[in-house]
Amino acid sequence: MFESLGDASGDGPVAIRTWVGEAVILPCRINVSRRQDVPSVEWSKRGLTPNVCFLYRAGCETFEEKNPVFLFRTGLFLEELKNGNASLRLSDVRLTDAGIYECRRLQGAPRVVSIVELFVGTSENTHTFFLKSLRRWVSIHNDRPSCSFVTIKRI
Repeated sequence: MFESLGDASGDGPVAIRTWVGEAVILPCRINVSRRQDVPSVEWSKRGLTPNVCFLYRAGCETFEEKNPVFLFRTGLFLEELKNGNASLRLSDVRLTDAGIYECRRLQGAPRVVSIVELFVGTSENTHTFFLKSLRRWVSIHNDRPSCSFVTIKRI
């Protein structure tokens, strides 16, 4: 199960929340003309070296640049790529998967198409919401009387 928290600030990344062990879809739409071949797409995670989560080039997945923590856990909906759906499927989500992901179209000059911030929880007793007055995401855990703040990062 995952939940889209939306782009609450209007200028930040799309926020997605999921749980450890689940599968999640990070959304990305690219423009594809009927004359073009299926586009090359790269998904990367900020702050990770190497930062590549998934690379689709020349009609197939490329493993050489992929970070080993994502081996056999990421994929695209290849049958949908020709229609512009470059969303990333991430399975067996781990706490370390939390962070900011970028979807890039690689034809011509590489350009960022979508930015997604993934929040990963360990319990379905966690509720997250955006406080406009503080411009922060707040997570409240039902099983313990505390809350944590996550500052939205500007792009």
